[in-house]
Amino acid sequence: MTLVINIGNTNVTIALMDASKIIYKETHPTRECASAINFKDILAKFDPEHTEGIILSSVVPHINELIIKAVKEQLNNNIVILSHELNMSIRLDHLDKFSVGSDRIAVCEGAAMSLNPPFIVFDFGTAITINVVDSNYNFLGGPILIGLTSSMLALASNTALLPYTIDEVSSHLGNSVIGNTTQSCLASGLINGNICMMEGISARIENELSSKCNKIITGGDARYVCKYCNDDYLYNENLLLQGLQILYNKNNKF
Repeated sequence: MTLVINIGNTNVTIALMDASKIIYKETHPTRECASAINFKDILAKFDPEHTEGIILSSVVPHINELIIKAVKEQLNNNIVILSHELNMSIRLDHLDKFSVGSDRIAVCEGAAMSLNPPFIVFDFGTAITINVVDSNYNFLGGPILIGLTSSMLALASNTALLPYTIDEVSSHLGNSVIGNTTQSCLASGLINGNICMMEGISARIENELSSKCNKIITGGDARYVCKYCNDDYLYNENLLLQGLQILYNKNNKF
């Protein structure tokens, strides 16, 4: 089995995978993983004898070295580090491959195994990345927006009368787009606003490509919007992890 580690800005996700099937998954705040000792403790439950290999994706460069050190000391396994240099299905020739986020590569690689191009991947994390792959599997880039949780944190931090979390707000979404309480108005703005964003940006991307696109939603905050989207938008909460597993299989040379 493969140990898949994704270091995000907010959370670190660790999954034990057998092919594309997730056997076990857990999530920890990134700040709790920012020391080798803490991360070794987290890894202690994983048996090196049942871990054939490891792949690591990170968008937090300053903790990469200590995470890699902890993995090697605790599990004594070889590690594939996700970068633009790996073998992959998508092509990175149309953008600055040295600066593209590893999370964006992973979700596009996961989508490439289940969708025909062109396609758009909406990844709802700390930021929302909109990832566009054309009919020739070229990753073209895509807009980046503030994430849902990040939006609510910003409001709570900078207003006196809107001290709500995303969970407190999202449960108040009603049938009316207008809303008639502060929380239902916030819920509509947050959820309906982002659905309109997705539909509007999808239409503009399709117009720019002169082609209809398949569309998929993923990421930790995608659960707040996916059930309100139309059938054009597929939902896969584990797309990034599956993309990492695929990339490990293509680049495991140990």
